[in-house]
Amino acid sequence: MIRKNSSIDEIREEAISQGMVPLFHDGLLKALNGETTMEEITRVAGDIDYVKLMFSKILDQTLTRGIYIDKNENALVAGSLKNLLIIEKKIADIKMEEAFDLVAALGLVYKASDIHIEPEEEKTIIRYRINGVLEDKLSLPKELHGLIIQHIKNLSGLDVKITDRVQEGRFKITEEGKGDRDCRVSIIPSGYGEAVVLRILESDIKTLSLTELGILPEFLPVVKKAITAPTGIIISCGPTSSGKTTTMYSILSLLNNPSIKIMTIEDPIEYRLTGVLQTQVKESSGYTFPEALRSFLRQNPNVILVGEIRDEETAKVAMQASLTGHLILSTLHTADTATVVSRLGNFQISNSEIATSLNMLLAQRLVRKLCPHCKKEENVSEFFKKEIKEEKEKLNKELGEQFGKYFDKEKVYTSVGCEECNFTGFLGQTGLFEILVMDEAFRKIIADGANINILREEVQKRALTLKQDGIIKTLMGIISETEVKRVLGEV
Repeated sequence: MIRKNSSIDEIREEAISQGMVPLFHDGLLKALNGETTMEEITRVAGDIDYVKLMFSKILDQTLTRGIYIDKNENALVAGSLKNLLIIEKKIADIKMEEAFDLVAALGLVYKASDIHIEPEEEKTIIRYRINGVLEDKLSLPKELHGLIIQHIKNLSGLDVKITDRVQEGRFKITEEGKGDRDCRVSIIPSGYGEAVVLRILESDIKTLSLTELGILPEFLPVVKKAITAPTGIIISCGPTSSGKTTTMYSILSLLNNPSIKIMTIEDPIEYRLTGVLQTQVKESSGYTFPEALRSFLRQNPNVILVGEIRDEETAKVAMQASLTGHLILSTLHTADTATVVSRLGNFQISNSEIATSLNMLLAQRLVRKLCPHCKKEENVSEFFKKEIKEEKEKLNKELGEQFGKYFDKEKVYTSVGCEECNFTGFLGQTGLFEILVMDEAFRKIIADGANINILREEVQKRALTLKQDGIIKTLMGIISETEVKRVLGEV
């Protein structure tokens, strides 16, 4: 803005939007606290004409970037789950600010992670990602779509006039008696108008343990040993929305203590951890993953979380950091642990560096947990019995001793639906994991340049596969056979 000779008002407005507190505003707070008077603030702060010019705009930005959902709205939504037409009719009859509160409240009642607002030719569909699965819930008249988009843009501080390119922003959702949540907004142009995805971010992840994530208790000793190594790389892999970031944060919370320095590079920052220095990349200003990582190394942290290895430069800097005294945690979009090795090779990392730096790989998927209040017991089908037997026989001796007992059960469960789970049949999510801890033999296989097929064969000799973990959790009554098939394909 300086290079473009922007006006002082424009520069001040931008600075305020990025967090600057002007002298007058700081003085106003002190006057409200009884430390001084308004006359004194006016005398010292000098020219404050800009306050008159900007007050309305600043007030709008400050007060509208969030919504408040009260108990009455929550009660209305919760009481209409069996007949969502009640909510649809209500939304059509009230002003948009109140209508959007109901849309968001329904997401909170369902404990949805995302709300998708998608225009079609004659209507707008609102879909909620509940326990990891998108479900159509509301159908609204098409004439409301523009009003919804405008309201969301106002909440997020976005430009209402822009309709032909992607815009991203945030606002807060405050629920009476339950505090605040951040809501990340992504608006994209589509065939019938702008489509919106709202990601509801939980602010606290400290309570999630490794077992609560879905890691079986038998794996805890080896996982804890791997994450407390002073150097190396730990990578969580899987498709989008498979829980990779959540896993990395849970590991960070275990490592977090005053004796070590932890820093993160993220895009965006999804959770807050006390005692951890967290930064967010900003490509437009040159603060990229590799640039941030290089600057971090000068701070000499013990542990660095790199939100995602997404390009060759980031991969190379992360590898160098892991080989020079740092523990690196990161994520990668690959299907399984073996593919991580080949993907890193595609980033022009040598086989010897990959073999030396990797500590542990975790492939994962998120699956819906059966509601414990209404799940229904049934016998194992003959087809599933055959699959169980085949997968048990694939276990090596050590894994067979640890997990063979799980494969001998005769009952499985299916979903039903009740008030406790909002009639979905599911309550929360858990992870399926393929955990590979590096040993010297596997390091040699990597260093020798083994292809993906050999790598997968070697992984199966050492690790419980995603399919085997899914079968175990099905026989434990945590998930259903149908859910395993949905996530992994036909078992």
